Amino acid sequence: MGNQWLYLGAQAVRHSRKLKIALIAGAALLVLLIGLAVWAAVALLGWLGGQAPSAWEAVKGQAPAVSQKIEEVAPGAVQAVERWLPGKAEATKTDVAGEDLAGIARYPGQVRVRYAVEDAARSVVFAGPGPFRAVADHYAARFLEKGWKHRLLYADGKEERHEYQAPAARYELHIRQADGGVTVTIREAPGAAHPK
Repeated sequence: MGNQWLYLGAQAVRHSRKLKIALIAGAALLVLLIGLAVWAAVALLGWLGGQAPSAWEAVKGQAPAVSQKIEEVAPGAVQAVERWLPGKAEATKTDVAGEDLAGIARYPGQVRVRYAVEDAARSVVFAGPGPFRAVADHYAARFLEKGWKHRLLYADGKEERHEYQAPAARYELHIRQADGGVTVTIREAPGAAHPK
């Protein structure tokens, strides 16, 4: 019975020109619709791929502020979590010998990469990831919390130098954007008066 209907359908197509045109037009329309659907899917994926980097940058831009708040509430929590994250083990560096100066809290993720004592002056260099502006604001705010006299020595989009006068010492803060991160140098010298 099924073969009889198939035979009759094939006979109708063979003898009817309008039916042949309708079937060919229908097949062409189906191919066109499938092609449009594939094109739309590729265009959508391309658009999403173009949006992902800017969205990722926006999320990364907020990360330092969030990690700073976490660090204020629970000191050491950010470093503890970073040690547990997969893929962070090879990126984590350890501090070189030395000490942090002036009791200034580091920007999260920064590592002491250099410590030196020269005559009566000491200096320390920290390096790590982070947006330049967030790192500069972090250190400037930590120094200003001390209430010391401040003087801006130099600033541009990738480097800043500040001077802070404490009662017994003078501190120079140098923040510089480097390859893939930011370096911060703090130099402590015995208390020299602030030049006017």
